[in-house]
Parts: sequence; structure tokens; C-alpha cells
Amino acid sequence: MSYKKVEGASGTQESLVGKDSLDSGVVWMADDDALILNLGASILKKHNVEHRVFTNGLELLKTFDKEKPDVIFLDMRMPGMSGLEVCERIRHRTGRLIKIYALTAQVLHNEQTELLEKGFDGIVMKPFREADLLASLEGMGPSSDGLIEVDVSGLAKMAGDNVEEIADILAIVKEETAKDLVAMKSALADQDHENLVLLVHRLAGRVGQVGARNYALDLRDAERTLRESPAPVDKVEIDRLARMGYGFIRTLEDMLQTTYKV
Repeated sequence: MSYKKVEGASGTQESLVGKDSLDSGVVWMADDDALILNLGASILKKHNVEHRVFTNGLELLKTFDKEKPDVIFLDMRMPGMSGLEVCERIRHRTGRLIKIYALTAQVLHNEQTELLEKGFDGIVMKPFREADLLASLEGMGPSSDGLIEVDVSGLAKMAGDNVEEIADILAIVKEETAKDLVAMKSALADQDHENLVLLVHRLAGRVGQVGARNYALDLRDAERTLRESPAPVDKVEIDRLARMGYGFIRTLEDMLQTTYKV
């Protein structure tokens, strides 16, 4: 993997190229909170996504005059110019060509509808999790299927109720599942039937092992269908399973931040 980092007045940019890159294009993020920017940059870097971060909307718009990203995440309450104002200016210049997501710590249902009507493609709640950001980049939305039921009692028994050991296992499962979901998207785009069967099979075994029984059953059913029908893959079903996968990751993240925080 090659890596290049450039810092300047127009924000901080990182270009990463690797075989496991998330195919999301160039991503920009603007927020006046350094913690949020560092978190977002860390997630994007981890998944080899070329990205640039900005501390305010004006800075982003100046750079926008010279180059264009594919996806933008905008904090709604930046000083100088709000995320909504930045979104409206970009929409005026380029229409709906660029995906734009609102970053906000709180939004009522009617406000959510208003944001979508005013040009945003979706909303990511702060503090966001890795799965939320990845789901947005996959075009699935961070709250598409919610959390997935996971009963770790069997895993806990195998680990002798050792909290640290359980946490280590859940963290590994979370990381490997995120990688497989990215690979599944690529396999679906390429109609790579053989690889899809492998990925779905692997996911089913892994999520079942940690107690996501219903999700595992859905994956097993999909695996059976894929093996029996080598025809073009059902994109709707694979997308549904991927959304459930991001819900599964969010469930593990919640567990790692609460019950199994070490």
C-alpha cells in the first residue's frame, strides 16, 4: 500500500491505495471539533479511503473551487457558515452529483425530514461509529436495519466468562466482518458468484459463533440460494444482508463500549 499525506491551508489530505480499499471515491469531512475529524480520518485511513478534512465550511468551499470530492460529511453547527449553508451552495453549483451527509449530535424527526428536503442525502449522528460511516459510504444509510440481536452467552461460557477475552474476540469479529462487507460489495459489483458464496459462508459461521443466530440463519439461506442458482446474483437480497451486517457491527460496538469495555 502506498501512502501520501499533504497538509496545507486547504485542509489535510490523505491518499491511500491498497487492495482492500473501500470503493467510495474521494471523501471530504468538515467539522470544527478536532476529535470528530480525527475519528473520521482514522476510520477512512483504516479502510484506505482517500480523504481530506476541514475545520470549517468556508475552507471546504475554497478548495471546492479547485477540485471536487465524491462524498462530503458536514457538521451542522460550524462557526462562520453552517453545514446547511455549505450544502446549499454546493447543490447550487453541482446539483445532486455529490453525496452529502449531515453530521449532527441531535435532530428531531421533523428536522431530519427538512434536512433531506434541503439537499442532504442522509444524516450521521455524532458521535458516529465506524459502522455508521462505512454504511453511508456504501450508500446504505447508518440506520437502515438497526441493531442485530446477539446472545453472547455461549461465547462467554467458552471464554470462562473472562471479560477481557470476550472483548478481544468481539473486537476481532467486528474488524473481520467490516472487511468482509467491503469485499462483498466489490464481489456483488463484479457479479463474482464464487467469491460471494465464500464471503456469505464465512460471515454466517462467524456471526453464528458469537450468537447472532437469526442473522446467521439468513446468511445460510442466502448461501444455499447462491449455491443452487448460479444465475445473476439477487442484488436486493445481498444489499439487505449487508445492511444487517452493519447493524451487527453496531451491536458489537455498543457491547464493547458498555458490557465488555476493558
